[in-house]
Amino acid sequence: MNDTDMLRLELSKIASKCIDLIEKLDKAQEPEDGKTYNLPDLLPQVVGTMELEFVEKHYADLYFRYPDEWIAVVGHGVVGHAPDMDTLRRKVYEKGIRSPYVVQMKKVDEEPTA
Repeated sequence: MNDTDMLRLELSKIASKCIDLIEKLDKAQEPEDGKTYNLPDLLPQVVGTMELEFVEKHYADLYFRYPDEWIAVVGHGVVGHAPDMDTLRRKVYEKGIRSPYVVQMKKVDEEPTA
């Protein structure tokens, strides 16, 4: 499985979580089981969605700027980069960032392989 296929798989998982979240929000409006869901309780399930979309949309540019490096993304921007994950974690932690979306920028094949 190449990087493009892995990103597609991750997006599929996120889409599934979003559908589950919508269903839970619908249930919160009319709870059948007596259990209610608060929006803040549900938000952690979709954290990283915006960041994943940003990385997917800008992957070529990000790879050009940070080839083979680890990057940390919050929202729609890179908040840190480093050649290894430990260094990156230290850098973003020093900035006060506790839960960034972290990914290693690997070259993606031009043609997907089956």
